[in-house]
Amino acid sequence: DALGVPINPLLPEFPSPSGPRGVDFKAFTTAAGELATIDERRLAYVAITRAEQKVIASGSWWGPTQSKQRGPSAFLIDLHEGATRPDVWAETPDPDATNPLLADVQYLTWPVQVDSSKRLAIKQEAELVKAAAIKLHDQSGLSEQELALVESWQQDIEALVLQASQYESVERLVRLPASLSASQLIALNTDEEVFLKSLVRPMPRQPSSAADRGTTFHSWVETFYGRRTLLDAESLAGAMDDEIYSDEQLQALKSAFESGPFVDRTPVSLEMPFALVLGGRTLRGRMDALFKGTLEDPHASDQWLVVDWKTGKSGSANDLQLSVYRQAAALTLGVNPDQIQAVFYYVADQDVRPAKNLLSLDELAELIS
Repeated sequence: DALGVPINPLLPEFPSPSGPRGVDFKAFTTAAGELATIDERRLAYVAITRAEQKVIASGSWWGPTQSKQRGPSAFLIDLHEGATRPDVWAETPDPDATNPLLADVQYLTWPVQVDSSKRLAIKQEAELVKAAAIKLHDQSGLSEQELALVESWQQDIEALVLQASQYESVERLVRLPASLSASQLIALNTDEEVFLKSLVRPMPRQPSSAADRGTTFHSWVETFYGRRTLLDAESLAGAMDDEIYSDEQLQALKSAFESGPFVDRTPVSLEMPFALVLGGRTLRGRMDALFKGTLEDPHASDQWLVVDWKTGKSGSANDLQLSVYRQAAALTLGVNPDQIQAVFYYVADQDVRPAKNLLSLDELAELIS
């Protein structure tokens, strides 16, 4: 109260001093008991009134360790007297009755005391196991068939030990799949732990109308160039574009593209699929567009341009994606990667950004391994 905290009027207060120590503890105990009864009655009311058809209540005369009878709760007595179909009601034990749970209490000691004859038998059995283990490791007198049998036993034992150790381990060994998409590689490079957890426990992605519009925009680009391709569900165009929030924005992107730097250029390929083998694993994906020439010189006969349409904010994409596309295009065309220029085209901002950090095949393989 001195700190400005209001006193709960429901809590019992110490009565006026009357005892030898200046405080009437008996009166306080009585007040506290009355408060506990009020709280218990409130709880019983909530529990009983929540039942739609049937209330089941029970009690016991004895507790697990008490030597004194408990007696039924006043609320249980009220329920019993007012019940339409009362069940079994145990008779009151005699005043001198004892708790039956305490009649046969067994106290265990550790370690367990074993008599001498049983201890000798255990020792003899242990010696037999020890001798068999020595013979197992010796294997000098075993036939080829017996050696094969022992080898199978050893493999089973090692498998069981490995399984037990893995079960007790707080870490889990996660193996990368044999085939990865470009987006999975980016996820692995961005946050390895999160990506590995997604492999252990894949979670479904929430349907997104924004992602649908991203796919729609990529399909519209194909229609714009007069080339429509059949796409499989695993590598839909626009899978990494999820920032078109409305149909108006989608229309604005189309208008921006029609006035952009690629409107008068003819692509060599659209949505070109690829499979790039690196470090024993396969990277799969599709390149949005492949043009002849470069940004600066569209007529360069020995140069190529890989373009990835982006519907998000400028600078939001990862250069690792273009590294994969560049190497895949070089292998597909049979040219040196230095002859491939790779860029992101942020359509809304009319921003064409060449990749700044392009990795070689060896660097990509090291990243995966």
